Amino acid sequence: MAFSLETGEWIRTTPTPEGGGPRELERGMSGMTLGRDGRLYVAGYVRVLEFDPLGQYISNWRPQAEGVWAVCELDGQPAIVAFNGVIRRGPDGEDENIGPAIVDRRATTTQEIPGGFRRTISGASPRIVCTDDTAYVVTSNGEGSDSVFVYHRNGETARLALPTEFTDPGEDCKVERSFGQAVMEFDCTNWAEELTPTLDGQGNLVLLGRHYEVPGAIIDPETGCHAVVLKAETTWDYDALHIYQDSALVFRYASWENDRGGFTMSTSADRVSLHPLRRVSGEPCPGMAGVGEVRNDLDRVHPEQRRLRPAYTLWALTGFLGGHRIYLRRPLGFLQGGLFVGGVLTVFGVGSIRFDSFFGPDWAIWTILGGAAAVVVAVLWALVDAFRIPKWVRQHNDSTRRATEP
Repeated sequence: MAFSLETGEWIRTTPTPEGGGPRELERGMSGMTLGRDGRLYVAGYVRVLEFDPLGQYISNWRPQAEGVWAVCELDGQPAIVAFNGVIRRGPDGEDENIGPAIVDRRATTTQEIPGGFRRTISGASPRIVCTDDTAYVVTSNGEGSDSVFVYHRNGETARLALPTEFTDPGEDCKVERSFGQAVMEFDCTNWAEELTPTLDGQGNLVLLGRHYEVPGAIIDPETGCHAVVLKAETTWDYDALHIYQDSALVFRYASWENDRGGFTMSTSADRVSLHPLRRVSGEPCPGMAGVGEVRNDLDRVHPEQRRLRPAYTLWALTGFLGGHRIYLRRPLGFLQGGLFVGGVLTVFGVGSIRFDSFFGPDWAIWTILGGAAAVVVAVLWALVDAFRIPKWVRQHNDSTRRATEP
């Protein structure tokens, strides 16, 4: 599907049906890219389909490779990455191999099943993006940062160094995530894993992943200057997939509340938006997107964002006073606090002052009981709130994010 980033209007839908025919993809789509003149290349594990700028079918190419995972345009022709190197379609339609083979670092397991064996491959397949004369191939190493290899059209190869900032979060680094009413902590991860390469409009290599905080980096392959960028908040529900002008093109995953008080997140996106880039580290080149003032650790969280740990800390210390509700901008926070304070003052005030001499003993007893009831209601109210805090944090951050989206 093609749509305008300026207006959001739908432009066209290019069908890529599954099947074994020359215009079909045998196992579905595995990747796609736009050529320099607007033509579209769609990879489908076995072959590559080519369409003109209007979405009309032109041709198909079936390279001699184990699999077709991603495609790019290299010097006017489609090219793929395979474990025997980069393969480009030549002018005569024959395969043209460029550069040395790529080491397959994916994990392979073999399981015996009735009638034979089944092989399972886990890990990310190699990814590729191309300029007119250069292909950038990203491979995952199982553990640690990805590797970026540079394949030049003339057969020369090189390796591009990745930024090292935030690739070692430390053993004590933790990140919180809520699952329904439960709050769990996970070890911080390396952002430079399973990155997807793309290009901005200035010839810089953009590496984007699915990290919850640091989505990736922008690198000038010629000089090595770079900018490491981050999300406006710690979240799993959207990924930055491309750079458009000075913003990141973001795909948001569909999510909905479940019957356990939490939410379920889909693997498919239901919304696309543009987000300004925020640089957290690096030495960017002049004019590189996201080169604004470096944000330090104290600035990483949006000022309106709320976190689970502070919310529960306030609940534990001031829950009966409504402190957690005030922090999360929930209604009735001051009423909750007033109910508790009023109840305490009533109990101790009536008990210490001889109001019964003015109104009688029955009035004093009922007033003390009413104050005690108010204190009990405030405490029970706070206990019930403890199970609702994860949902409130998520709702507050979602509304804040929508309000600040461009």
